[in-house]
Amino acid sequence: MLPQSDYRLKEVLEPLPNGLDRLKELNPVKFKWTDTGTIQEGFIAHEVDEIFTDAVSGEKDALDEDGKFDLQAMDYGRITPLLVKAIQEQQTIIEDLKARIETLEG
Repeated sequence: MLPQSDYRLKEVLEPLPNGLDRLKELNPVKFKWTDTGTIQEGFIAHEVDEIFTDAVSGEKDALDEDGKFDLQAMDYGRITPLLVKAIQEQQTIIEDLKARIETLEG
């Protein structure tokens, strides 16, 4: 079942701020998992947490009651609203630049 997203369950709707600026702060990396040696591309959770907290659970460097790693996790799908906002901001810039070019070539 999909997560609920009905407008009737939400209050205080505000546009996302600074989508493009925040997106540029994300640091995509290629990495190797220490347990399997598998190479993947993605993000480091604590870095994303500083920019887009909604996508990360857990605390950096946390330990459980036995002193073992209490690991952070990322929900990559939660970054989607930020990506859409950044694309919208880019599209506005592109359209403005196209209009300027047309005026100059006019």
